[in-house]
Amino acid sequence: FLLASCVMCTLTQRQLAFFVFAYFDENDDGHLDYHELQQISHAMEGSRFGGDMAKFLDVCNMIQIEHHTHKVVEARKMGFGGFQEACNRCPLVVHPIMRLQEAMQMRTLGADRWKRLRDDYGGDFHHEMTEAGLLMLGEKKELAYEKNDSSLSFRETAA
Repeated sequence: FLLASCVMCTLTQRQLAFFVFAYFDENDDGHLDYHELQQISHAMEGSRFGGDMAKFLDVCNMIQIEHHTHKVVEARKMGFGGFQEACNRCPLVVHPIMRLQEAMQMRTLGADRWKRLRDDYGGDFHHEMTEAGLLMLGEKKELAYEKNDSSLSFRETAA
């Protein structure tokens, strides 16, 4: 619980958007396809936050056109940069996770204390967690090997 609280309460808005992006990226290819964008839209329609999520799909389509993705809508894929731009234009996409973060902050140390902690770490709590050997969302441990003369040694790396 402590680790989950530290991670959730110190994520920036950009990191929260990445959390949503990674959650809906079902095939872990680093892009959201039309089906995955529809899943986000449907999830938001059923939430108590409401909003016109058809607008979200329209915004995603406009962003893809602006970035010269000249494929049919169903074949297009959106990377995190495009998704973040869509979140800026349709803030309701990340609103539920932001509310969860606010609730966790208030019920633990309080929003001001979490903000000070984030500021004390230069806004990069993720770096501190990685340095401590803890992996964050979307990271995987991989084994890398180094050949030393006649022997092999293995070390863990964050992908």
